[in-house]
Amino acid sequence: MAKSSLAYEYHGAVIETALAMTQVPLFAGMTAEALLPLASVVQKRALPKGEILCDEGDVGQALYVVIRGRLEVIVGDEVRGHIGAGEVAGEMALLDGGPRSATLRTAEAMEIYEMDREDLLETLDAHPRLAMTLLRTLARRILAAENPRRIDGDRTPGRDLKFVS
Repeated sequence: MAKSSLAYEYHGAVIETALAMTQVPLFAGMTAEALLPLASVVQKRALPKGEILCDEGDVGQALYVVIRGRLEVIVGDEVRGHIGAGEVAGEMALLDGGPRSATLRTAEAMEIYEMDREDLLETLDAHPRLAMTLLRTLARRILAAENPRRIDGDRTPGRDLKFVS
């Protein structure tokens, strides 16, 4: 099948979802066409204020992309932060199968894209280029979280990393 005909296999809502996903930093650099297989397993959900998406310590079963609204990130009994529109929650626990590091609760009425772990892993298995692109993006996010001052630049072996002063 020609690459340009790929979009004809998907209906309008999936194409709309793929286009929206191109604006999410986790999927940065991916085209809507490349995201179509992933967009086909996404569930769009409207949630009321106060709903718990996942509990701290539970095994990660889904990844969440905030479309509209905010999630509270709760560790123990303390709100530690918020996740807003265009941001992703649950990507690490989802991929490694480990426990959730926080409880996620809706801070207001909101909309999310939810990706089930099994659906996501099956899709990535069937589309290795998509998997590699997503893994590269996750690796960059992990590096940035571990050292937010790092700037990607010269990766010549033996060269020091560059930092912002």
